[in-house]
Formats: sequence, structure tokens, C-alpha cells
Amino acid sequence: MLFGCHHQPPGTKEEAKAMALRAADYLKKVGPDKAFPAFNTSSHWRDRDLYVFVFDRTGVLKASGAFQQLIGQKQLDVPDKVFKLYVREIVGIKDQGWVEYWYWSPIDHLGYKKSSYCVRVGDYVVGAGAYDYASG
Repeated sequence: MLFGCHHQPPGTKEEAKAMALRAADYLKKVGPDKAFPAFNTSSHWRDRDLYVFVFDRTGVLKASGAFQQLIGQKQLDVPDKVFKLYVREIVGIKDQGWVEYWYWSPIDHLGYKKSSYCVRVGDYVVGAGAYDYASG
């Protein structure tokens, strides 16, 4: 039942970018001790299939609005379904930009192409991404 009988459309790339930029500003303002728990649990940082995630420089997932079970795990060498080491690309972001990879949707737990906008904030990269459900 994708999006509750299709009542809500999936998040767009523009919405994902806006969420990532808002989250980066929030992290800069309040710091990781306050921001990470908010990203993990607050509905303010989750909208349909859009959610905030944060990696540190070593590829450890520090926050995730959809996949809390992975928090604290080093993901640097975990490939996506086409064997791309996408976390290496994410943590390599110097300022901000898009990273394309395959990932599981929190809506139906199937893998799709995902475009995540990622923003460097000191030792962290904050991101949010939109799924391409036609790719599944």
C-alpha cells in the first residue's frame, strides 16, 4: 500500500534539497547533541518518504529519520544494489551536492534509485533524498 492508497505523492527532489538545507542549518545552530535525536524522531524531519540522515567523515551513520537500526554502524564499504559505494561519495561531499544511488524506501522497503542532496557541516554530511519509484 504505497502512500496510503496513493493519497499522498512521494517527496520530490526539490523537497529533499530544501529539507537537507534546513537540516544543515539546524545542525549548525544547535549542534549534534540536540540535532541528531531530533532528526531520528521528530516528525519535523520526516515527510512521507523524505527523511534526514547524517554521516560522519568515516562513514558512520549518526542520524536517520527512517532507519534508526543502522545508527552507529559504519557504512563506508556497504554497496548499494548495483555495487556502488555511495557512502564514500556522500562523505566526500566538500560543500553540497547531489548523490545518486539505490536505497530502500521506508514506505514499502523495496529498492529504488534515490537522489539525495547532501550538505557538509563540519565533520558531518547531512542529507535527504527523493526516490524514483518508476525505477523499481
